[in-house]
Amino acid sequence: MISSLKRVVIYGAGMMGASLAHALRHHAQFSGEIIAVVRSDRSAAALREKGLADTILVDVDPATLAQYEPDFVVLGTPVLSLVQMLPLLRLDCPVTDMGSTRLAIERAARGTTIRFAGSHPMCGSENSGPEALVPDLFVNRLCIIINGIEEAVVDRDADLLDSIETFWKELGMPTFR
Repeated sequence: MISSLKRVVIYGAGMMGASLAHALRHHAQFSGEIIAVVRSDRSAAALREKGLADTILVDVDPATLAQYEPDFVVLGTPVLSLVQMLPLLRLDCPVTDMGSTRLAIERAARGTTIRFAGSHPMCGSENSGPEALVPDLFVNRLCIIINGIEEAVVDRDADLLDSIETFWKELGMPTFR
């Protein structure tokens, strides 16, 4: 899965997003491009200094992401931002997130046409920003793949769920769905 990715967008490259960029950049089978979206020039500078992304975008409108032609998108913004962002996305590739609070995200995703299935990597820290990246943050940490919850349950495409699950597994995470 990871070996086939040509362009991954990480929208929200704070601690978890930067850790994900680091994991991809150092993955033996990943040779694709990483596009990172951050909120500030300071965060962009931190990513640039660590060489974690090929393209760094500051405060980009999520509706414009399709022009970068990603083949996989991971959303790493706070939940409220993510909920506002989901209806704006016009992407034709697998989209997942790293949020922990699920119901609002699942409700927002249900009203879209994107190929979305949520993820909840069971890792993180109280630290924030790309400077706080943890190189092996995802290794041996559980990732829950979400197929909707409560009244937001959907029957997602099995191939979509498989691709998102495989992505996290190839980064060293055991998964559950």
